[in-house]
Amino acid sequence: MTAKVRCWCQHCQKELPPSHTGPCPHCGKTGKNCKVEMRANVGIKSTLSAVHEAHFSDRSFNILSILLTLFFGLWGLIWIGVYELIPLPTWLKNVLPVFIVFFLLFIVWWQRYRVLMFTRWLDRKAVARKTIKSK
Repeated sequence: MTAKVRCWCQHCQKELPPSHTGPCPHCGKTGKNCKVEMRANVGIKSTLSAVHEAHFSDRSFNILSILLTLFFGLWGLIWIGVYELIPLPTWLKNVLPVFIVFFLLFIVWWQRYRVLMFTRWLDRKAVARKTIKSK
């Protein structure tokens, strides 16, 4: 930070040293005006970071449970309907549904953020909300 002091006579406007006291050496009158100028450089640096973590709420779990129940219920009905039509050994017909269920559960776990966002989107579509604005 730098400071600069300028002084001058009130009457004749001639420049005077800041330490001058008494009458003006040019006009002989008393009175002095001074001006102080200060300059400073200030640097500011800031950073901001945020992490959004979307957690499952109770409502999200309920919606996800309903969706999975509907999906697996329909899938089970279709599986029972085509069970006899598929020419596979009996052991494979019994293992295949278990494998498919675990595979689908793995996909839901792997894409859990997208599943959560989808359930929240459904939540927003299914629930009527009212916004009140103050006047």
